[in-house]
Amino acid sequence: MRAHSVVWLMTLLGAASARAAAGEPPDGGAVDGPTVKATASLTDGLKVESSDGNYGVQAGALMWARASLGVSRSATGANEALFTDEFAVPLVRPYLKAHLLRPWFSVFLQPEIAGPSPKLLDFEVDVHPLDELGVKVGQFITPFGRSFMSPVPKLQLQGFALASEVFRANRDTGVMVYGAALGGRLEYFAGGFNGNGIGQPGNDDSSLLWVGRLAGTLFGRPPSTKGHVKYDETVALANDCPPTLMLGVNGYTNRTTPAVTSAAPVPASSTVDTAGADLAFAWRRVFAQAEGFLQRTTPDGGTLRSRWGWDAQVGVFVLPGRLEVAARASMVRFAVDDPSSWLTQADAQLAWYLAGNHVKALLRYTFTDAGSAQRGFSTGLTHGAVAQLQLWL
Repeated sequence: MRAHSVVWLMTLLGAASARAAAGEPPDGGAVDGPTVKATASLTDGLKVESSDGNYGVQAGALMWARASLGVSRSATGANEALFTDEFAVPLVRPYLKAHLLRPWFSVFLQPEIAGPSPKLLDFEVDVHPLDELGVKVGQFITPFGRSFMSPVPKLQLQGFALASEVFRANRDTGVMVYGAALGGRLEYFAGGFNGNGIGQPGNDDSSLLWVGRLAGTLFGRPPSTKGHVKYDETVALANDCPPTLMLGVNGYTNRTTPAVTSAAPVPASSTVDTAGADLAFAWRRVFAQAEGFLQRTTPDGGTLRSRWGWDAQVGVFVLPGRLEVAARASMVRFAVDDPSSWLTQADAQLAWYLAGNHVKALLRYTFTDAGSAQRGFSTGLTHGAVAQLQLWL
């Protein structure tokens, strides 16, 4: 029913905007109600909105085009190197936003169509009548980790840090209550989710993933109060940010049950508890951020397993609003009791903002060192270089 409403709204507003552009009143007579305006821009994509702001539709897309070169050298085979190179379009995400009846009642739809298996990333209904109180229902980003709660086109270094990818709760289907108080200086989020990721028809067990976050701006300019995916790692682009320090803590707990197989007809369930903290600082042309994570997994009748990780990054615009130099480091210890189960990664990036975040070109070098085979990396060193173009409407 929501999909039919969006289609109906787009048709209605499209027809009305055509009439308005031709100078024709919507009813063929005098204009005595809200009018409709249609625009196209880098900032808002394709947008149709009523003059009273109660109805609107916005469509756009985010795309990455990338050329990469990789060199890996195993610690056990110093004379052997593996070279890889490729051109790729790793990310193509069209999106549709609509607000219905009131500006604070909105729908957001976003698929990922790059790769061999397109999938729906986000389908959310957001009711946010007050800055202090909002409710979101659907499939969307869970409120854990400052970096993961930053829109992808507003990331300082393209792609998430290693530790963020390992410990975050990812997207999921559920409901969340959120808000901001004290002029946006205090933020709070609490949600319950299925706990089995995206694209699932329902919950696969009787438990839920519970996620919570509390964050605040200690001094300076707080983030926007609009929506919950609102952090901006490129805030230094405008070169007008006062000294700002932001702090956040978050956590989640989830019961996981592996699928039943012939090898494990009665698989053991586990409880996964994860805690994280983050710190961000911005001032004029500088933005810096750090995150830390700790996770404990307790199998039913088994032995407690722990792992931890962190990431930190900093960037400065050497040419205000145009050229940024940034660096990032991250480390994960996958098992506290295994001294070889570590993976470290460091990035250095040069980004040229041709039209803000809407057209951005970058060069990035990545260095990875693994104590043992982890997450697709073999033991030893891996070097990689990427040239990438971001287009965002």
